[in-house]
Amino acid sequence: MRVVLDENSVKVDGNYYPLPMGNIYIEDDEGAFPGDAYCDFVSVLLLWWTNELISFYWGAKTVKLRFMDEHYYIHLMHEGADDLGWCQANLGESILQGTELTREVYFDLPEFTKSLAKAINTLLRNEAFVARMPEESAELQLAYGRLRQLIKKK
Repeated sequence: MRVVLDENSVKVDGNYYPLPMGNIYIEDDEGAFPGDAYCDFVSVLLLWWTNELISFYWGAKTVKLRFMDEHYYIHLMHEGADDLGWCQANLGESILQGTELTREVYFDLPEFTKSLAKAINTLLRNEAFVARMPEESAELQLAYGRLRQLIKKK
């Protein structure tokens, strides 16, 4: 399981909201979730997901990776601090009748962390984003550094 940010889809200008948008999703052996054309506020998601992942490493048994469209969610779970190699993820969608589990995935946490760091780095290489949103890019730079520290520890 990995985070994918389509570098060519990122748009900094011309959005209704003053935030960069682009195609961002989770990919595993069964495909893309919520879909490979899912467009969202990439800087917001990357920061949210980094903060949740750090909590996960620091002992939270479960965390929720949210999308701006609250219909979609990913719950990450693990058994304990000694077992952070392989973890479980429930990918799902909230519907009117409750929640619907799309699939369960077991994933390599260090590899997932690397993919999140790579997605952040992809956005930080976007010159328009860095030039027009210096505060957001500085926050993402710090988030990237925190993920790199986690990767080095594992």
